[in-house]
Amino acid sequence: MAEPGRGDGGWPAEPFFGEPMPGTSVIEVTGILAKATEAMEPSQLIHNQGFTLLEAMSAVELGEPKMDTGMNQNKSVSGTHEELIQGGFAPLELSAGETTQLMDQILESEVSWYQGHFLAETVYTCLYLLDLERLDANWIIKAFCELTRLTCLELISIVTKAGVCEEEDFCVVHHGLPLQPSTASEANPKLEGTQRWLSFANTVIARLRKMEASFVDGSDAEGGNSKLLHSEEFPFTGKVTKRDISNIIARLEFRSCYLQSLTLLQEVDSESDGEEGAREVEKLSANALKHLDQIVESFSPHGEEKQKCFIPNISRAILPPIPPRVIQPLSVDEINTYFGVFFAHTNKISQMEFCKDLPTMQKRLRGFARSSPGPIARSLMAIACSNSNPKVGKMVCASIGFPSNSADADPELFCCFHKCSCMVDSYVKAVCHNPSQQHRKFKKVLRALNENMEQIRKIAESYSPSESTGVLVLPIIMNWLSSFTHDVAMQQLSIGFDIDIYDPQDCLMIYWYLEYLLTGQITAVREFGERIANLEEVSKRNSKSNRRSRKRVPNVYTPLAKDEEVMSTVIMLESKRLALNGIVRMLATLQQQGHIPKPELQINHEEQRYIQRFAHLITLMCPQPLSYGQYVEATDVSSFKSSELCDLAQTSFSSSLRLLSHLKAKFGETFEENKHDLEPLKRICMANSIAMNVMKSSRSEKLKCSFEFESRMLVLKLRS
Repeated sequence: MAEPGRGDGGWPAEPFFGEPMPGTSVIEVTGILAKATEAMEPSQLIHNQGFTLLEAMSAVELGEPKMDTGMNQNKSVSGTHEELIQGGFAPLELSAGETTQLMDQILESEVSWYQGHFLAETVYTCLYLLDLERLDANWIIKAFCELTRLTCLELISIVTKAGVCEEEDFCVVHHGLPLQPSTASEANPKLEGTQRWLSFANTVIARLRKMEASFVDGSDAEGGNSKLLHSEEFPFTGKVTKRDISNIIARLEFRSCYLQSLTLLQEVDSESDGEEGAREVEKLSANALKHLDQIVESFSPHGEEKQKCFIPNISRAILPPIPPRVIQPLSVDEINTYFGVFFAHTNKISQMEFCKDLPTMQKRLRGFARSSPGPIARSLMAIACSNSNPKVGKMVCASIGFPSNSADADPELFCCFHKCSCMVDSYVKAVCHNPSQQHRKFKKVLRALNENMEQIRKIAESYSPSESTGVLVLPIIMNWLSSFTHDVAMQQLSIGFDIDIYDPQDCLMIYWYLEYLLTGQITAVREFGERIANLEEVSKRNSKSNRRSRKRVPNVYTPLAKDEEVMSTVIMLESKRLALNGIVRMLATLQQQGHIPKPELQINHEEQRYIQRFAHLITLMCPQPLSYGQYVEATDVSSFKSSELCDLAQTSFSSSLRLLSHLKAKFGETFEENKHDLEPLKRICMANSIAMNVMKSSRSEKLKCSFEFESRMLVLKLRS
């Protein structure tokens, strides 16, 4: 047995006093371990009798930076946050430079939270945030920390309410952290608490601006024109310059604008509020970015370590059972990029209130998705679309081409429009997920669309021929749903390019199926236009009969859809179909020439891969599924020469370009509205047409091919 005051091996155990560690007694064991290793051989391990594989797998490997969280820390600190605060780790008297550095490090840790880390290992490693009541003596830090707390609380509420983020996207675990208001007066923290602390922050900013105005204009960069302001009113140690005050104001203003944007984006729920709310969001975004520029210019880097008030493991006890990890510090450029992209997204989100029909909403959602939004932006978009739920019915009616009150007198029609609205809601929420989740969610949307189409078909069959309204209107709804279903199926397949699940050998079958789906959508849109025209003719004929005869003929609804809209949509879709057809022929040419070899696999051969890619479509009625045999027959080019295939591909790309030119000349407004989709399509067709011409004329066997993707479409690159 070891003697009192000695270690287990009998060596002196002296207390270690390298750094003050409040509330903890630390014993130096280096000598004990060094002596023990002298009697050990390589690969031997000291352990107790209960040591198992579980302990071995969950053990911390000392010296490994990814697991040993204390390796890169010059100061190993332990104790509760109360003990550390009493030990002087979070002083309330700071210089102006230390104040801005503290604010910058809190902002940096907040962005680390957005990137998938836990709140307890990022923002709430700061001792100031763990005890806000003691900050009354420093009203500047108090305002900043309270706004930070409210922002964290708001973001957790947003992500939870939207329900479009997975755990790997954003960690909302916050149990045990002091996020909720501590005073009983804040009965409603979302309203009373937010307004209270925003008002407090505005008061602080006003006092700082008054202080800033008291400085005489001069050069602060050279250290002149500074004041000693240490007092109860101004909690600064050392001298303060006008630039110091301006930098602190910028950080408080940024926090205030950020929190107000998050709050406002959830509250706009009507068309009247929408315009005013969108303008206010744009104004807040512009102000936030202006203050962010000043933050970037004066950002205080902390080098390899943060201030003493950031204790990495202080909230470790409330974290889930995860291996310890080191969170790498972020650069000011990363912080600037994140918030720049976020506020660009907020402006797009605020514009969702002005969507009048489903195509407009789809176009804006696709533009939003193209910019790779983060989990917070996607959650805000989902909430904005959810706030528009009362208008979804109107958007569906406008998309189908009928007044919003067209089905009020017919319960069956009302039921059909309601089903369409529910499908649009499901689609919109699916779009707000990350790409991997979208790929799965769209499969569920397709199944639900087919179920609703079957129910509407049965309703249509229940109408008698004399009921002209339902007989004429329901087929139009079916055509619209068919077009919508084909579009969702195309989006589901196309997302596979974003998440990189397709092999090069799969591209031919994917683009071939996409062309088939687009052909089905074009057919549905054309039938939709024809039925609309027929309905309009019947409506005019009945109106004339009512004027000439006393016997009133039942009138049908006057459609709102215009022939020009249908025609421009068909031309736009046909130009894309021709581009896909050109890509299919181009890939067939490359396969024939051996540039895309077909691997002979015994396990996962081509037919099995085909079934894997399109298994979710095989069970659907709309779009009608295609078999592997149909694919093989359609892509069999053994009877064609390479030059003929090149000509066919080039013809498809040229035809697509001609249609795009015709669309721009005759339907210029439609072209401008869809410019973000049509301009890339034009570039893709031109590049692939040139590549096919080069491949046809070149006789070099050393010609090498590579592929790039633009807007989920393949672009061929040739080099010798």
